[in-house]
Amino acid sequence: MNESLNNTNQVTWMRDHRIWLPLAVIAASLGAFILAPWSLQEKSLAALHGLCAQQPSHSFWFGDSRLPFDARMTGIYGGFMIVCLYMLARGRLYRTGPPPASLLIILAGFVVLMGVDGVNSTLNDFGMPHVYEPSNHLRFATGAMTGTAMAVFIWLLAGGVLWSPHVASSKPIMRGWKELFPIAALITMFWAVLQINVSFLFPPIAVLLVVSAVAVLGSIALVALRLATGGIQRATRPADLSRSAVVAILLAYTVMSAIAGFRFVLESAVPA
Repeated sequence: MNESLNNTNQVTWMRDHRIWLPLAVIAASLGAFILAPWSLQEKSLAALHGLCAQQPSHSFWFGDSRLPFDARMTGIYGGFMIVCLYMLARGRLYRTGPPPASLLIILAGFVVLMGVDGVNSTLNDFGMPHVYEPSNHLRFATGAMTGTAMAVFIWLLAGGVLWSPHVASSKPIMRGWKELFPIAALITMFWAVLQINVSFLFPPIAVLLVVSAVAVLGSIALVALRLATGGIQRATRPADLSRSAVVAILLAYTVMSAIAGFRFVLESAVPA
């Protein structure tokens, strides 16, 4: 792997005009979403309705507006976005090496912890015996842990499928468990913002969560597309993925809309 080539690519990839195609699609769809003639709370709840139970008592509120994801899903998707931004800021775009085994074990433990907290919370919801009193703070924390693990897994999967050996670096995408500390600090800062119950913070956070949901589904769709079309390990820069990225974004929108629509239909047919 030519490390200097890797660094050059990371600095210059925005100069390729092809990268603006998916960015234009994102900007146009985000503008349409914001300008649509409904309240932002209604739009964001509808957009993410298929991905989350959206229980008001399990959600964070800003004034009279509640986030479109409940606390656990806010942690998952917020954590995912934070880890991805951290990786980009640290220049890990082209890295494809797995993290050390110790870190992978910790990340797997994060997922288990969320499962335990989820079961405990569900038992409480149904009035059954449970180990401890659930809280939105625990839901967010365990969700953010799983979001961190999910981001690492998707980053590792995408890197192995998308990047050409000419630019891919075999260095690990994360060096070790100590990297969890700055990520935890960033997630804690996000959690602290969620505790500020003022209405003007609702719009940017709600939009961020919608964007994060599209990013998760779009990333998975992009990997699936490249696998299905034989485009494995061919890209040398993000611009090489521009057309596939547009299709992946549209697929993410389609999946989100279809699942949300199905859930609305099901809810209207089945009495609460």
